[in-house]
Amino acid sequence: MEFGAKISVSLTDKGLAHVDKLHWDAQHGGHDLETQVEAYKKRYGYYPEVVIADTLYGSRDNRSYLERKHIRFSGKPLGRPPKSTPENKDEISSVRQFS
Repeated sequence: MEFGAKISVSLTDKGLAHVDKLHWDAQHGGHDLETQVEAYKKRYGYYPEVVIADTLYGSRDNRSYLERKHIRFSGKPLGRPPKSTPENKDEISSVRQFS
């Protein structure tokens, strides 16, 4: 739980930002993802292609919701990072570039 201002913003492909929520309540913001995505769909008529969010939003529940909606999540994968070996060095490097 963090203290201070919390803001939820949607960005369009044209670079426009829409502030959906701004509050000072001391609450866990990671529970807002589904509401935020559904508000985006209601406003624009389709789901976003990708959700770019703080790791706070990377819970299993949120990832499962996004997967059901075919929405990519930009956050780090769950679990311990794989050990780098000579065989998988290139693959690990390419994954880190996109997360």
